[in-house]
Amino acid sequence: MAKKGDELKIHDNKPGSSRSTGYSADLQMIRHSCRALRFVRSSHDYNSDILKFVASNTLISDSAVYKGKLYELTVQRELYNKLRIGQLDVVGGAHDGGVDIKALWNLFPIFQCALDAGVIKEPSLPLKGTRINDTLVKPLVNQYDIKNKIAPSIEVLVQCKAYVSKISPKEIRELAGTYLSLTAKNKASLSTIPIMCSPQLPTSSSLKLLEKLNIPFLYLRINTLRHGSLNDFELTNTGQLMGYLMNPILKGYLEGSGFEEWMKFELYNNAMNHSQDKDFI
Repeated sequence: MAKKGDELKIHDNKPGSSRSTGYSADLQMIRHSCRALRFVRSSHDYNSDILKFVASNTLISDSAVYKGKLYELTVQRELYNKLRIGQLDVVGGAHDGGVDIKALWNLFPIFQCALDAGVIKEPSLPLKGTRINDTLVKPLVNQYDIKNKIAPSIEVLVQCKAYVSKISPKEIRELAGTYLSLTAKNKASLSTIPIMCSPQLPTSSSLKLLEKLNIPFLYLRINTLRHGSLNDFELTNTGQLMGYLMNPILKGYLEGSGFEEWMKFELYNNAMNHSQDKDFI
């Protein structure tokens, strides 16, 4: 359990925002060191998908279905570009159990980038497991074969909530319930992570609930696309990842993985511009 005063908070990732890094190295130098890392990814242009969808659905642009699908495409773009999540499969429908997107997430490229940037160190010994909320959590990085650059992938269950109001405990419980039902046969495993995406912040009650959950949970604040001066959508400065939150179990599971540093220093901005055109591994 987090100590008093260590309540969960959304980490701000606003483009261009200033923050204390906690490192003596200059932020630009840290980002620059990721330029040599070539991420293996497919040449998929989600901006093109967004523009095609908008052009093909102008007659229903005021509908909830249209707005929901547009936000879903925006989330896919940010997951792909910023979190390096490949193999994104849209599964939303009447029997989706509340899940809109399923994917496999291999964090080794993020680990390698953070390692090359000098913001994390290669573990010399396996990291110790920690009991959090009555759950023994062993860091994922212990399963990495660093020498051969091999690491297991995590399955992610993504839910998109394009709400105009804050996310309540009800939405958190529903996604947690879906996670539990889909992973019931493998209760001891942390290899599946639910991710909730919304342009809004969680309520204070939701933050308290996330802190107490005995499952991993990632919350991403991704804002909605806005129109530019010519009534076209502004794809560069809107629809962006604005912040993230890991609950205690996920934080323990991703200890030493470089994910927090990847997000904190926005290393994805550099790595994204120096990537190959093949699927993520």
